[in-house]
Order: sequence, then structure tokens, then C-alpha cells
Amino acid sequence: MGAVSAQRWCYACAKQLVERLIYAHGTQNGLKFTIVRPYNWIGPRMDYIPGVDGKDDGQPRVLASFMTALMKGDPLVLVNGGEVFRTFCYVEDACEAVVRMIEFPEKSVGHTFNVGNPDNNIKIADLAELMIDMYSRITGKPKGTTVKISGEEYYGKGYEDSDLRIPSMKLIKKQLDWEPKTTLKDAMESTMKVFIEKYADKLANKKRAADEAAPAIRAAKK
Repeated sequence: MGAVSAQRWCYACAKQLVERLIYAHGTQNGLKFTIVRPYNWIGPRMDYIPGVDGKDDGQPRVLASFMTALMKGDPLVLVNGGEVFRTFCYVEDACEAVVRMIEFPEKSVGHTFNVGNPDNNIKIADLAELMIDMYSRITGKPKGTTVKISGEEYYGKGYEDSDLRIPSMKLIKKQLDWEPKTTLKDAMESTMKVFIEKYADKLANKKRAADEAAPAIRAAKK
């Protein structure tokens, strides 16, 4: 984590604080606990779309942000050029891991498990290109574009981010004999198809209404 002056890290600090609090209760008061650390779980119905089932100025996670741009025909925004890497884990794999924790408490209580997929590690700029190509193939529409923007311009002053987040899977493999199976492309295609089915028409109607209202809005401002 970064310096206190970089406000971006308050989120990570809050998560660590909760883990420490839970662990302390386990040590001092005998609380039986298992902590799950989700590493970018993706899958159908994973997030909201701004202006449809979330506020217009919201900032959903990267996959939903990219999907919104693709369906609206807008460029995909690459914060600081999209140079950071992230891993993505399919939700069905992740749920299987959580179920094993529940089924085998003698192997999971008192442990903190990373649940992610190190094999699905990808640079965000490459993720954008993967999604652009896949969306075009599925829908038959022209390929989208990207635009680069600074972190401060997009998120505000005090923004920092880690370049790489790859979860260690040693403990969960040892205790629960679990490891993820789904490739990034398979997880992405399954997720993307549901986004398109659920939101494409709604976003198109919203854009059409905005385009029709634009002349009246411009006239009112004169």
C-alpha cells in the first residue's frame, strides 16, 4: 500500500483493518472464522451499468466499464494507459472454492484464502483489445477504440494503483485442493453475452432518447 497522502489506498487499508479485527477476535475470543479474498471475480450479472441500473456518474469495475463503452459505441478508457496488470477469476470457479470452505470447516476455519486465477493475468490495455475483438465477433459490429487518460483526471487527486496483483494459491490448494479451471477467454465470453442480452437494447434506447432531446436542450441554452 502507498502513502497516507495518497487517498486511493483507504480502500485497501479498510479491507486489511477488517481482516485484522476478525483475526484478533479469533485469537482473543475464540471466534471461528474463514476469510475470503476475492481477486476480480467475473461472470454474468457481476456489475451495474451506469445510467441503467446505477447512477450516471458511477464507476463500476473495469469489465463493466469496458462493456458499457462497447455497447454505447464509446472509446474504452485506459487509465494511465492501461499499463497495470490484473487477474480475473470466473465466478463459478470462485463459488466452488467457497463451497469447499463450508463443506470442510476443519480445513478452512482460522485461515485466510486468496480466491483468484493467476493464469488469467493480463495487462488492462490487452484486456481492452481482447474485449474489443470479442465484442465485434459476437455482435458483428465494427471494432471499438481506446483512449488514454491520466489517473488524476479520471479519479481525482491522490490516485495511485498497484502495478501487479497475483494471488498466491498455495494455501487454498494445500487445505482444500482447489484451483480454478476457467480460462479468461471462456469467462469473458460467458460474461459478455449476458451483458449484451441484458443491456444492449436499453443502452441503445437511452442513447436514442438523448440524441432526440439534444436539439431542444441546445436551443434552451441559447
